[in-house]
Amino acid sequence: MESSSFEEVNRLVRDELYEHMDLEFGKYLAMNLPGCGNVIGVRLDDLKEIAQQIAEINWKEYLKHAPDDTLEDVVLQGLVLGYAQGKLEEILAYADEFVPKIDNWWVCDSFCANFKAASMYQEIVWEFIMKYMGDSELNPEWRKNIYIVIHLIWRIFMNICVYGASSNTIDSSYIEQTEYLGRQMAKRGHSLVYGAGANGLMGAVARGVHEEHGKIIGVAPSFFNVDGILYENITELITTETMRERKQIMEDRADAFIMTPGGIGTLEEFFEILTLKQLGRHGKAIVVYNQNGFFEPLLTMMSETAVKGFMTNATNEIYAVMDDADAILDYLESYKTDIGKVFKF
Repeated sequence: MESSSFEEVNRLVRDELYEHMDLEFGKYLAMNLPGCGNVIGVRLDDLKEIAQQIAEINWKEYLKHAPDDTLEDVVLQGLVLGYAQGKLEEILAYADEFVPKIDNWWVCDSFCANFKAASMYQEIVWEFIMKYMGDSELNPEWRKNIYIVIHLIWRIFMNICVYGASSNTIDSSYIEQTEYLGRQMAKRGHSLVYGAGANGLMGAVARGVHEEHGKIIGVAPSFFNVDGILYENITELITTETMRERKQIMEDRADAFIMTPGGIGTLEEFFEILTLKQLGRHGKAIVVYNQNGFFEPLLTMMSETAVKGFMTNATNEIYAVMDDADAILDYLESYKTDIGKVFKF
């Protein structure tokens, strides 16, 4: 497969593009992207599947000769860069050739949301993009689009802290839902921050992220380092001396928090970050992932606590409750961090 020529790959691409042509969607794109040139009308999910095939066959050869004949051709190039496996410097070299082609929101959004190198190597990719800002030869329109790219990459790719059970003696539906959450996080370019466990929902979210080649930041006390406790495919393992230090690092490294079902450890972590937000110490998003209605008793207790005057209902307004992984990630990606806001309590 690696030896496939550009002609062979391009023939496959042309067949796939026109097989997935949607005329109505093409009209929608043409209407919302004036001046975008020729449009076939292929939906993003279909383009992603084609891009994955290209990445597996011979992505370098394809990008060297890829045509810019249609909007879909350009979008495909950006998606292929997201799925490409290779040395970072090679991927960035091809990205350097691609970035000037970003001239509309669809090319921009699809590229930024799938460019996994940005989440794995944030500082390096940031430096790579910043070099364009000082290039006096760039025209104003192109410079404007670079601002969009920088904004989206820095905003879309987050370190999401996920709290959850370490027990394996739970219903498989919880495992499946949490693995799916992990896969979707990585597909969208987000990194996982968590307690480094291999079991229960901690292990499930890590496996999901790993399946989609995402970055996993695990934080665990040194006394957890025994066989079968820590997940083996952690990208960055941080060892602490105490549980308190562990929680602090997880809080500091995270851009947002999700609580999945769990026991007293999970609840303790949730209430700490909720209290800190209530006190105005951070403005990060907090989501209760209410799988199978697991948290209904807790939510009832929180409501009763406010009703009976032990806290104001404002506390129940600084976290979200959701039961769908995709909706959670949509919420986190659109959330506006409100650092410095003083909440009433």
